[in-house]
Amino acid sequence: MGCEGGGCSQTWSECVTSDSGFATCSQICQSFGETCAEAQCDGKTVFVYGSPTLCMKDESALGSNQPCDDIQNRGKPAIRCCCTDSN
Repeated sequence: MGCEGGGCSQTWSECVTSDSGFATCSQICQSFGETCAEAQCDGKTVFVYGSPTLCMKDESALGSNQPCDDIQNRGKPAIRCCCTDSN
């Protein structure tokens, strides 16, 4: 992973819970020093999980290709966002 030839690959962020203070994937990716990569992780922008435990295990996710600036934290216990991977 990482950046080569002027382009960066994409990867899923760490699990982020609804009480994190972040509302969008843009904010979440920026908190990790990256940029949101809309619909660039197998065509998805965000994975939503029914609990933080499911997120940590990466089980039972619902994927969506919503825009990076859509509000994500309402009623969603845990999410992962598609972000650039510059490392």
